[in-house]
Amino acid sequence: MHEGGETMDAMRLLAGRVAHHLNNLLTVVGGNASYLNRALAGREFDAELGDILDACEHAGELSSRLLSISGCRWADPRVFDLCDLVSDMDLGRYFSGDVLFCSDLVAEPCSVRLDLSHMKDLLIELVLNARDALEDSGKVRIGVEYLPGTSIEDGPSTGWVQLEVADSGPGMDRETLSRAFHPFFSTHPFSENRGLGLSVVHAIVRQSGGTLKIFSALGRGTTVRVWLPSIASDSAPGPVASSSPQLA
Repeated sequence: MHEGGETMDAMRLLAGRVAHHLNNLLTVVGGNASYLNRALAGREFDAELGDILDACEHAGELSSRLLSISGCRWADPRVFDLCDLVSDMDLGRYFSGDVLFCSDLVAEPCSVRLDLSHMKDLLIELVLNARDALEDSGKVRIGVEYLPGTSIEDGPSTGWVQLEVADSGPGMDRETLSRAFHPFFSTHPFSENRGLGLSVVHAIVRQSGGTLKIFSALGRGTTVRVWLPSIASDSAPGPVASSSPQLA
């Protein structure tokens, strides 16, 4: 196995163990804080106990994302149309000012099968990552299309659904690009780091039988392409809850 693969395997193992111990600690801290919050309702320390419970909730979200990386996160795969999901999520709400967001969704069915909440996490992570790559202005584009009869790596050639998120930011050099999927890696200062980043996207895609690649160069922006196995159009998609090319 090449060094990059060994590194990611080691990180997944570490993430799973950290999440396991973190959950155990959160059970104790959160359980006792909830008890005290009820027992001392309307009395001293209300605000402090509320802060503890909020911190436990955020830590629980972090634990869930660590489990995504480790491959141990519970999943409920279902069939849905990726174009419908992208449209229903209204991802444009994450943009403002001089940043232009546009979507390019094909009319033909783009059905995939994976956990719906995982897919939402993936989409939000990619969109926010593209947004954060821009400074004060620029463009972010999300596209979905069906690639019939396309063979990608060792996957099936019956068809893939391609998700593409591109930004017009400054792009990345080769060294930065090689670390893009590492947990907690960010090109931003530590105080602006949103967390586990693209490592979550990498884990979700791999667990779903797909593959992905980042295309980037300094001065040319960044494009992330995700390929997910297509599900035959006669497979009935479940309702969506509101809320290629060969690899080089």
